[in-house]
Amino acid sequence: MAQINKLRVLLTSSDSFTYCSASRTLVRDMSDFGKASPFCRLYDDAADAGFGIRSSRTGRVVYFRLSGEVRDPEGEIVLWRFLPLASCGIACVEIHND
Repeated sequence: MAQINKLRVLLTSSDSFTYCSASRTLVRDMSDFGKASPFCRLYDDAADAGFGIRSSRTGRVVYFRLSGEVRDPEGEIVLWRFLPLASCGIACVEIHND
């Protein structure tokens, strides 16, 4: 099994997301990441893109991979959706293209 390439993966705190309990979703705006893209390769030998989130409560790190994007009728990206690589109680992460 491939190992996570921890040198390349962005880690961000769970405090920087809004939690929607009804959908168990973490939400954040892309502009909150600054100029750097939060997406990077998760594995040395695969093209999966994603990032890690460190729980501000437990310190546990969970990695999320890009699973898809939502576009508006004009074809512009509205949000990117990420799924967890391990069970964590979070259904998905949505990063909105603001």
